[in-house]
Amino acid sequence: MSLLNPFDFVSKDSEQESYIEELVKKIKADKEFYNSLSKYELDDIFLHDNINMINQYYEDRKYCENCPGLDKCNKENSGFEMSLNKINNKFLQSSFGPCPKAVEQMRYDRCYLYKDFRDEFSSLLIEDIEYKLNRNRTPIIAAFMKIINKESNRWIYLYGNNGVGKSYIATALSNSYVHENEGTAGVLDTAKRFKELMSLSINNTLRFNEVMDELIGIDCLVLDDFGNEFKSEYVRDTIVIPLLNERLKNNKTTIFTSEFTIEEIAVLYNIGNKAGYIKAKQLKNILMSACEKEFDLSGVNFFKK
Repeated sequence: MSLLNPFDFVSKDSEQESYIEELVKKIKADKEFYNSLSKYELDDIFLHDNINMINQYYEDRKYCENCPGLDKCNKENSGFEMSLNKINNKFLQSSFGPCPKAVEQMRYDRCYLYKDFRDEFSSLLIEDIEYKLNRNRTPIIAAFMKIINKESNRWIYLYGNNGVGKSYIATALSNSYVHENEGTAGVLDTAKRFKELMSLSINNTLRFNEVMDELIGIDCLVLDDFGNEFKSEYVRDTIVIPLLNERLKNNKTTIFTSEFTIEEIAVLYNIGNKAGYIKAKQLKNILMSACEKEFDLSGVNFFKK
């Protein structure tokens, strides 16, 4: 049987102490971080005795200072940040809470009642599109900033052929609205959602009225691909006109993306009996009176290369 060598323990203790001293030096060398610890009234003994937790806090802070983004956070507690509390003036205790970006994401998710857009559009803001816009497109930003600054309640109508960035821009505007306001928002795939509403109006009137009230009340609503929904007298008179008319009355921000001009939308909805022309004209008048202008995004050179 081998005998225990007391020098092994001395060596291990010495290595541990050396490691602790290196951590202490590292913490003290970062003046900004070390000064931030002054609220804990750390003397050298306290710092030495709590160095492992303080080092964990240090590493957590440094990682968050170079945040790769909430979706790329590789921390064990993704989306959370560490904090320290001094207990009985004797030792430190750690706790974790949502980081600012996680808090903002939770607020963002609460604000959005409908999110019919690609996941990669979730982080888009005005500044992400502003530098990409050609000079003749910047009035879109100007018109929207009037809405953000409560200087206007006019609607925004974007039209043009496929692939020019209508949904991209509209989602960025909607996201920016959410970041600047406490209100609700929704981006609707118009063809999909109007089809659902039509089905509800026939099969579940109570739920239909609830959803219509919800859509009417959303503070910033994007009707994406407007005009490509199934069109009928029933859709026009039960969904489209009542929705837009009530949003207009309630001064709710509404953004459209479409392949069609407002004039063409009126032609598409001029269906049914003789009253169809009058109803289509009513729809056209709502859009013409409410929208700042029609922004033509046609052309392959929409974004700068």
